Amino acid sequence: MGDLTEFRKLLANRNPSELLKSAYDTGFRYERDYHGCAQALVGALQEVLGIENPDVFKAASGLGGGIGLSCLSVCGGLSGGSMILSFLYGRERDNIEDQEGHRMVAYQLASQLLEKYESRYNTWICKDIQEQVFGRSFDLRDPGDFKALVDAGGHSRICPGVVGNAARMTVEVILKKEGIPT
Repeated sequence: MGDLTEFRKLLANRNPSELLKSAYDTGFRYERDYHGCAQALVGALQEVLGIENPDVFKAASGLGGGIGLSCLSVCGGLSGGSMILSFLYGRERDNIEDQEGHRMVAYQLASQLLEKYESRYNTWICKDIQEQVFGRSFDLRDPGDFKALVDAGGHSRICPGVVGNAARMTVEVILKKEGIPT
């Protein structure tokens, strides 16, 4: 992304409450309509924040369902949110030496998002979040489990709510970083 000046100008002209609501609503809609929690989160926040990048969107493809639909790893909403934070504030390929410490900024922001997940769900692991919101976990690589998740409202309301929360939490981290009160 390079220079954050334009992004910061756009962000400063947005109402924080409306931005947080838009992040939740758009994250919810993307997961409900398109599925793939990590990619839904990335696409939603790219739209809401005006930072669309097809390569970053594509790179989130395999992270859904706790990576590869296994549900054994990090929630896709958290993975996608970390990707957005890194896209905005992380180190760039043409400056891999990173004398400015952008890599450390991205680590700190991703850690803040992780803490928000921990506070909300007491975990950041997909299957553990599923236990809370569904009362059981799933292995989405198994067609029967995948169908059970869908039948339980996984793509219509439950996972969209988790992605909406993740989108909102990611924007909260961005607003805090930018010194914009929420």
